[in-house]
Order: sequence, then C-alpha cells, then structure tokens
Amino acid sequence: METEESSSAPPARGSGRGVRRAVVTAAAVAAVLLGVAGAGAWFARAEALRPSQPPVVPWPEGGMFRVYLCEGSGLDREECGGRAATREERRALEARLRELPQVTELAFESREEAFAAFADSLEPDDPRRESISPEDLPESFKGELRRHTDIAGFPAEVEKLPGVSGAVAYGRDFWWGRAHLTVSLCGERDVLCDGRGPATEEEKDAVVAALRSAGGVEEVYFEDAAHARRVMSHIWGPDGESATPVESYRVELADPASERAVVAAVRGLPGVQSVDEVARDALGPFSSVPGP
Repeated sequence: METEESSSAPPARGSGRGVRRAVVTAAAVAAVLLGVAGAGAWFARAEALRPSQPPVVPWPEGGMFRVYLCEGSGLDREECGGRAATREERRALEARLRELPQVTELAFESREEAFAAFADSLEPDDPRRESISPEDLPESFKGELRRHTDIAGFPAEVEKLPGVSGAVAYGRDFWWGRAHLTVSLCGERDVLCDGRGPATEEEKDAVVAALRSAGGVEEVYFEDAAHARRVMSHIWGPDGESATPVESYRVELADPASERAVVAAVRGLPGVQSVDEVARDALGPFSSVPGP
C-alpha cells in the first residue's frame, strides 16, 4: 500500500521533455565532434599530400665549364683550320687554364671517357648507343670556376687560345644536393606529352600521392614555372631567361637506393612528362655530345 507521501507527490513538471532535449543535444554534440574529427583527418591527409615550396636558401656560387679541343671535323670553328689540336697545343692549353685565377678545378676528358659517361646515362635499349661512337666526341677540359660572376667572360677568353674549338661556362643547379629526382609535368603544347595540354590539378595530386606512398621519399617540392625559369637563368644566364620551363616536382630521397622504385611509381602516370636524376653538372653526360 502506498504511503500518503509517495502517492501525493506530483511528477516533476516537464521532466520528460527535458530528458528528450538532453538526449537530442548530446547526439548533436557527438555529431559535431565526429564531424570535426573527420574534417581534421581530411585536412591532415590533404596536408600530408601537399608538396613543399622550394627552400629559401642561398643560391649556388661558382660555376662549371667545358673547353673543347679542335678535332679536325666539320664541327670545329673556322679558327681550327680544319685540323685537330696538337699535343703541344693541348699541353699549352692545360697550363694556361691552370694559371687562370678563376679556375679552381681542372681535368682532361678523353673521347673514350666521354663516350663511357654518355653510354652510362642511356637505357640499355636506347638506339643512340649504336649511333654514336667515341670517335664522334671531342676531347675536352672540364673544370670549375670560383665565382658565379666568372661565367660570363670565360668562354670568350679561352676560345682565343690555339687548339680550342669552343667553350661553354654555366652555373650550378640550384637543386643539386637538395633533390635527387625531377618529375617534370606536361605543359602547354608539350610535344613530349603529344600536345595533350598541361597536367590537371587531379593529376598533380595523383603524382604526389604516388610519390608519398612509394617509400624512401624524404620530401617533395613543387617548382612552378617562375622558379624553374630562375633556375635556368642562374645556370645559363640570358639564354635561360628566354626558356619556357614546365612545372615539376623535385624529390629528395631518404634512401638513394629507393630511386628505382620511386621512378617506377610515377613514370607513365597521366600528366607526367619525364622523370630524371638531378645531375651535379647541368650538362651532364651530354656535355661532350655534339649537337645535331
């Protein structure tokens, strides 16, 4: 039997509505928290895929050069007189180059050494292995210059010397020592991409995702056309300023042994023009290969 106190106590007014309101509020808060967590995860993933901008560091000092000897072929300058440089001219040229205060390093490269470097840069099935022989390449002196300002006047100074067919001087690549690979993207009317047009934003994201997931990648930098043109200008001077470079990703590897896997992960993806190593010498093994 109920007591008078328990039977006469009215229920708390509005208690049912209050409970429902509390439940709805809690559910709404939980949904908001889940949404925030989901958005945070999305932004975290997006941030992880976002490539870095080029590092803000001093630009490389010094420069590099090649001095080609007369070889008695149609590729020589008229000053060669249709004959190859003599042994005495080669020795005198080497002595003169070593005397120049702007020259800090100097080495002689034979035809055989030039051809070995060129062949080593090619794929095993590249037809150029069969079309070029050591006899097609000139002997040369290669070296380094002390200051970037030494580059401009160097070729004209040494081309006056006997036995010299030609000379070229150029700056160091900004990316040497900062990246191992260059993933060049398709550009406007790019013949290497069959004129398909520039890489889309979706294609760029796919390339970065492939790089990030390949393993062994320390950092991915995005280089726009403006920075690429500045790099070309630093290397080639006024000739580089007129270049029309494409956008690219510069890839720093945590482990150089992973290069093959990283290259395989992005080569052939839509929007990718080419994948190349960043070379210490901007001319690379092609510095001894005559033009067409």
